[in-house]
Parts: sequence; C-alpha cells; structure tokens
Amino acid sequence: MTDLQAMGWGPFFEDQWSVLARKGWLPARIAAEHRGRFQAWTASGPAEARLAGRLQRELRGEARPAVGDWVALRPDGTLATVERVLARRSAFVRRAVGERDAGQVVAANVDTILLVLDLEEADLNMRRAERFLAQLMESGARPVLVLNKSDVRDDGPALLEQVRRQCPNAGSHLVSARCG
Repeated sequence: MTDLQAMGWGPFFEDQWSVLARKGWLPARIAAEHRGRFQAWTASGPAEARLAGRLQRELRGEARPAVGDWVALRPDGTLATVERVLARRSAFVRRAVGERDAGQVVAANVDTILLVLDLEEADLNMRRAERFLAQLMESGARPVLVLNKSDVRDDGPALLEQVRRQCPNAGSHLVSARCG
C-alpha cells in the first residue's frame, strides 16, 4: 500500500478528483515514461498504463503526462489506461534555445528544485546561475541554490553572501559533499 499524501496528494488535487471519483478510476502519480507506456504509483502500488486513444490524439507537448503528474487511471487487467491528466501545481519545463512556446516538461508538481553550483570552477558564473534560476522561478516550485565543494575554496561564505544578494528569492546553502 502506498500513501497518496506521502507522494504529494493534497487539497489541490483532491478538489479536482471529486468529479472523477465516481467513474471508478484511480488517482495515480506518473513515475516514468518509456516509449509511450507509463509507470505510475497508486494507493495499492505500482501500475503500468497507456494513454487513452483520445488523449493520444489531443495531448501535445507540455500537455502530455510527465513525471510527477497526477492522473486518473482506469484499471484494466495488467495495463491501465490514463483517462485524464489533473491540472498541475508546478512544472519545470525545458525549452529549446530561442523557443518560448514549445517545451518538454521535465517534472511536474514538485515543491522544491535544487540547483547545485560547483565552487571548484575558477569563477562562479553568476549570470548562468541567474538564467537557471529564472527558469526555475517560472516552474512554480521553490528554487534553492546549493553551492557545493565549499572545502576547495576559502571564499565560500563570501560567495554565499553574493548569491543571497543577487538571488534574494531563492534559498541558498553552502555545502561540501566531502566534509558536510
């Protein structure tokens, strides 16, 4: 048995589910997609699923189910069918260079996204970090910048302060995978 709340189920999804529950469908969270088949988690455990035919025709790009999405599954023997995709609370989208419209959802319905910056680089590239941060801010998740390898530099605390000044809307931490 799997606890849906432990997987992120809450009032936002429960409100959407009240209309769907009467159909005998099951709430499930997408864990992976492999060649058009989905691995999902339900309250009773893992399930393999495919998109309903009409969803295969209707859903394109960012509207297709992604890892983290909540869906309505119709149980059907060993292969369930995804009948609906619930609205997302957040979506981290990878866009092609120069594209603002087309994108691929990397993860949906995440609360926090960590961006790990390598302090071993000779010069911490704050412009690049700010670009990544802007992308994370668009997702709706809480961004956290993690400055790693603090053990290789003496100016780690000063860099952390610089990051906090330049990125006040993100959490930030100075860590060392080696030393803690």
